[in-house]
Amino acid sequence: MPRAQNGGVVGRMVWLRLTLPTRDVKIRVRAVIPAYRATKHSPFVTQQGLHGQCIGGESNMAQGFVYVFMNPAFPDHVKIGKTTRAPEDRAKELSGATGVPTPFVVAYYGCFPDCDRAESYVHALLERRGVARTSNREFFAISVRDAIAVVMEAEAALQSTVTTGDSDSDTAEASDGIQTLEDAPLWEQLSREADDYRFGLGDVIQDEDRAMALYKQAVQLGARDEAVFTALAELHAARGNDEEGIRWLMQGGENGVVGCWAELALIYTGENTYFGTRATATDIDILKASLERDAENARKAWRRFFRSVNHATFDPDYPGGDRLYAMLRRYVALIRNYPLPSDLDVIQSFADRFAESIEGLPDEADRDSRLTQLRSLVAGLSQERPVDLPRRRRRWFGWRASRDKG
Repeated sequence: MPRAQNGGVVGRMVWLRLTLPTRDVKIRVRAVIPAYRATKHSPFVTQQGLHGQCIGGESNMAQGFVYVFMNPAFPDHVKIGKTTRAPEDRAKELSGATGVPTPFVVAYYGCFPDCDRAESYVHALLERRGVARTSNREFFAISVRDAIAVVMEAEAALQSTVTTGDSDSDTAEASDGIQTLEDAPLWEQLSREADDYRFGLGDVIQDEDRAMALYKQAVQLGARDEAVFTALAELHAARGNDEEGIRWLMQGGENGVVGCWAELALIYTGENTYFGTRATATDIDILKASLERDAENARKAWRRFFRSVNHATFDPDYPGGDRLYAMLRRYVALIRNYPLPSDLDVIQSFADRFAESIEGLPDEADRDSRLTQLRSLVAGLSQERPVDLPRRRRRWFGWRASRDKG
């Protein structure tokens, strides 16, 4: 096993000298690690309690570590991967594999609530910076110091997406001297680059394969824009794989990107030209069944969209909710002939929230006009089956107006 001798602290950097027994030869390796990280994450100091602290997150995520391993047998490469176990145990496991002449050394590791996402983030960051990767995709041609900096950068970037407020002083100090991300999230940068390749923008040569790869990478890094999932859906549909495209939108919806449900509804109602006409069967009975199935799927997609959409943040460029109102009109038109109680309840609940948002508009004439349109849209629909609606939520469905007239 490696033996470590901690040297003196230079600034906020600590030098670690490792002596590795290799047959009759001793090899010295030097790595530079920020001092505060060496005390928290370095395998060359005590770590009791750290593993339990890292693994103690939410059970539905892959809590664990992203590590940097080095090996004297591969002086120009480091291994960067993930594990849900102690990194030292993973290093021992790899060191015991056939064909490994010297043991792996844990140079650094970061603790993440979702190590799958963290590893994808780190690998995408390395790829974006042009770091070469071996054919077996396990090793990167990068120095130990630079590899550590990338993992630390991922820690700072991913932590900022799940926490609020000022970072602690340790984290603030650790960021000094390390290359930081651009203002936009990495997935957004990848999405923009994918757009360039998809449409051949500027001097970029059009390459849909490259665009698709970048969009998928953006999804791995936590893309929160339905445009990314829609682009993947349309690229697959353009190649004749409609079902795969629909699966990408469903994944986006399940990931909390609510706009994907609206895009799915438009596909099922035939409004997305990339997908064309969904029902193409020649047999009249099969065609009818297909149309009915698509209509039902569209109904469900709209229902999921309006149940979860935040009207205040969904479309900030249109504070009056023009886009949302247009979507609501489509939903109402779809179900008007046969409104189910679940549809009416979702529409009523959304209309209540939407009306409250409209009431905040500064222009009184514009506000009154929009409220009148909203009431008119949903009032006629609700009168079809009023007994199915909860009494506590009849504000925007005409009962108040009818009662006042009476």
